[in-house]
Amino acid sequence: MQNVPELNAQHVAGATLFANRADALAALPQGGKIAEIGVAFGDFSQVLLEKLAPSQFDAYDLFRLHEIETIWGKPSANVFRGKSHRAYYEDRFHQQLVSGQLRVFEGDSSAEMAQRDDGWYDVIYIDGDHSYEGVLRDAEIAARKIRHDGFLVFNDYTMGDHLTMSPYGIVPVVNEFCVNYGWKVIYLALNSQMFCDVCITRCDTVPARHHHFVTSALSLLRHRLRHCWTIFTGKGDRSRLREPQKAASCPPQSEKTESEGPNRKPRTMVETRAIEILRSC
Repeated sequence: MQNVPELNAQHVAGATLFANRADALAALPQGGKIAEIGVAFGDFSQVLLEKLAPSQFDAYDLFRLHEIETIWGKPSANVFRGKSHRAYYEDRFHQQLVSGQLRVFEGDSSAEMAQRDDGWYDVIYIDGDHSYEGVLRDAEIAARKIRHDGFLVFNDYTMGDHLTMSPYGIVPVVNEFCVNYGWKVIYLALNSQMFCDVCITRCDTVPARHHHFVTSALSLLRHRLRHCWTIFTGKGDRSRLREPQKAASCPPQSEKTESEGPNRKPRTMVETRAIEILRSC
């Protein structure tokens, strides 16, 4: 069995639970660039197009399902109406293809997507090869191809198909991204058979081993910025900037300074923005 890293509270902080994957799309940006890896018959492609109204939709698939004799108990020739898999899909989305909104890429998804520009997509929906190696290949290339603040959505966030007893690699890959590479869960979308969707994005979470260092550095930065601010407003001693900093902490934000009291003058736009920056540090 694949070793699966365990998530903790920081990986799911603020995450949302949705009843189904269609409802969950409300958490994603509209009008952006989207890719779907593993489009099958195009059923969820239709949902993505309708719900997110992307400016660009790229469909990746091997497009070889027509080579299988039966699909879900039905002859594939009947399912695809005598057409090839790709022809069936392209006929379904003929209007989007003609308009240029939708593009089709046939072949290995990781190899095809590698040809796109880095940071091109806002959202990539991954529902391709479910083996651990296949999911990892798709996830690694997809992580390069989305914007830094983009989203990866994985279908079938479960350890395996309980109907066919086939093991899946989605859970190990998603958890590895969160635990080892600084990603976090945005939402989990339920499914009646528990073939759930999970959405992740990059976060600024710092590994625990670095917390002390970063906390100290930020504290020192806040202290220095406060001195700079007092000099900028003419209320500080310029010579103090040249003194060694003996304390790296700053007063709690609940403490009021004279300039923050009830009798203070109205702040300028520059003052207001500077204070927002200081408080966010």
